[in-house]
Amino acid sequence: DACKIYREYMSRWGLECVLCTVQVEPVSSLIGFMSLWRKDPQQLFSETERRIKQFLVPHLMDGYREAQLRHMRAGARPASGGRRAAAICDRFGILHAIEDPFIALLHEEWPAWRSAQLPPPLSNLSAGLAGGAYRGAAIVVDASQFSELTLLEAHRYTAIDRLTAREREIATLYSLGKTNHEIADGLRISTSTVRNHLSALYRKLEITNKAQLIRLVDEAQP
Repeated sequence: DACKIYREYMSRWGLECVLCTVQVEPVSSLIGFMSLWRKDPQQLFSETERRIKQFLVPHLMDGYREAQLRHMRAGARPASGGRRAAAICDRFGILHAIEDPFIALLHEEWPAWRSAQLPPPLSNLSAGLAGGAYRGAAIVVDASQFSELTLLEAHRYTAIDRLTAREREIATLYSLGKTNHEIADGLRISTSTVRNHLSALYRKLEITNKAQLIRLVDEAQP
């Protein structure tokens, strides 16, 4: 007897032959596959066709993954330029796409991780339970929600990550040559507030001059 999938699906649409190529990412167990179908039961797929498809599928899957990541990155942080390691997951923390550098960063934080499901802190992040960011001992991960999926962008923890969001913003502007007055006007705060933030971030970073700040900001660029 024909199998259930043939009776309920393939025969319904006149599909008689299938050539399926499966690609498994060894660490995350993320599975991608692509199938070709034919109606004529007498026209089986040849060995040459199998080899051609086996060669092409990894490139097609990489292209699809890159297009998906680029699209979500553009919606999340257009200025980031896609320089941070990224992954896409659903609200349960199950991976849909992942870049190799993201895997490497995960292993810095969780050396034993090997799964299609992200470690619990990142699963919580993807479910919207962790405030949009995870700051660990080795890495920092930012989350952006897109309907049913979440874009995760990760980078290695740096000294700049000790700062608050406002302090990081002021540190970046100051390192780019903006004056206290220009920063204050741009952020709609007082110059005394800018000076207070600069004083606080200098203490946190344990630095004493602008050259040191510029170096740390440059090192933190993804």
